[in-house]
Amino acid sequence: MNAEDYKVADLNLASKAGQHRLQRRIAFGATVVCEIEDSRELALARATNACRSDAVASAQPAYDAAVGAARRGTVQVLESALIVTAP
Repeated sequence: MNAEDYKVADLNLASKAGQHRLQRRIAFGATVVCEIEDSRELALARATNACRSDAVASAQPAYDAAVGAARRGTVQVLESALIVTAP
């Protein structure tokens, strides 16, 4: 995994392809964060699956906000720049 796996600025979240790619990145992140060593044991496998489900669910509000902003366009006023994106 590299730094590119953690960015969303390279995605067009107004498109289905960009949204799908972000969903895959979220799922991959949940897999990495929720790795339990010996998941062949049933209790650990359940804990791993629950952790991953919770991680994906907790990212959902941020995902929804990012997709919503991409669909309607945004304006950001920074100290030295004005950034306007169109849907």
